[in-house]
Amino acid sequence: MHQEKLKAIKRTRTGKESCKKNRNEGFIPGVIYGKNFDNVLVKVDAKELKKTLTTRAGTRVIINLDVENNGESTEYTTMVIEIQKDVFQKRYMHVDFHKISLDELVNTEVPIILRGEAIGVKHGGMMDQILWTVPFEALPLDLPELLEVDISHLDENDTLKVSDLSIKEGVKVLADSEELIAVVHPPRVMEEEETEAEEEATEEGAGEEAAAPSEPVAAG
Repeated sequence: MHQEKLKAIKRTRTGKESCKKNRNEGFIPGVIYGKNFDNVLVKVDAKELKKTLTTRAGTRVIINLDVENNGESTEYTTMVIEIQKDVFQKRYMHVDFHKISLDELVNTEVPIILRGEAIGVKHGGMMDQILWTVPFEALPLDLPELLEVDISHLDENDTLKVSDLSIKEGVKVLADSEELIAVVHPPRVMEEEETEAEEEATEEGAGEEAAAPSEPVAAG
């Protein structure tokens, strides 16, 4: 997991009005918290925060937060734990930083990216990704930003499990090794589902015809 630098300013005022004022001025209010650590209220430049969190790693990045306070600065090693957004998901509203130590284990969810086209899919099957993230425990710098898995070798009915992941030494997977990540469904499964749906529709149509009242015959 790579590191980024980000400047912040310590804030002393709290409340909705103060946070609203910060956002109107182009800052995102936030807080730094951690184990045996007094919370520090901060604000960060909205554009710089977005730039920091829109790299290949996304929010899974170590942020060296340089906090300015009355002309002095203090640096905190952090990770983003939560970001609050507005109802339209277009802008950040608040950010929570977790103070960490590079020498202490941390837990985080790492996304799984499937690469390539499975053989089974080329033959008409369907790839079904079941697990999108995997929890890991490791030292911050040892944590992977994401896991890219080549699935081009998977044929019909083949599966990809947590145990199939290639994990470097020092990183612990916090998930069951037999948990399914993805499976390739064969074409016949989809064909059977379509056939069953057509049969059900035909039966329903026949039932409606049988239940429909006959038209009255005009008296002669």
